[in-house]
Amino acid sequence: MRLCVFLVLLALPAFLVEAQTFGEVEDRQTNVPSYYFHVLPGEGTMQVFVWGTVRAPGLYVVSDETGLDELLSLAGGPQLREIRNNDRREVAIRLYHPEGGARTIAYEAMLDEMIANPGEYPPLRDGDVIEVTVHDIQGFGWRDLFSVAGAMAAVALAVERIISLSSGN
Repeated sequence: MRLCVFLVLLALPAFLVEAQTFGEVEDRQTNVPSYYFHVLPGEGTMQVFVWGTVRAPGLYVVSDETGLDELLSLAGGPQLREIRNNDRREVAIRLYHPEGGARTIAYEAMLDEMIANPGEYPPLRDGDVIEVTVHDIQGFGWRDLFSVAGAMAAVALAVERIISLSSGN
């Protein structure tokens, strides 16, 4: 029994160190949760940054054959919350290529356009940045109607009061 406890205690530090390792590139290791390594042995690689409203933003080391749609899938896609019936959502995807020390927009589309036209976005390059933005646009509801009606009534009462004071009644 003591031998079993001793062996477990002896193996525990190695297990804890291994549990913290999420990715490995060459001899460098990282335990940062925003670093992702999705490459098979022997494949050429590139580094692409995924920023914005996705489930797993960060630095991705991927195969140089990886497409924009595949990388967005690896990042978990846009992080969407539930919307009400009269609301609508706009999800924008922007791809920036590094050009001479700066980044320029190489592709920009709404998510539904990107899905409908998969062949129109350019291939990814090393150092690219993908930005995903989500805008929920609230529709006009009953609460908004009551707010507008209340404001209009307050203005009408103020105008009526000013007119009655100026006429002397």
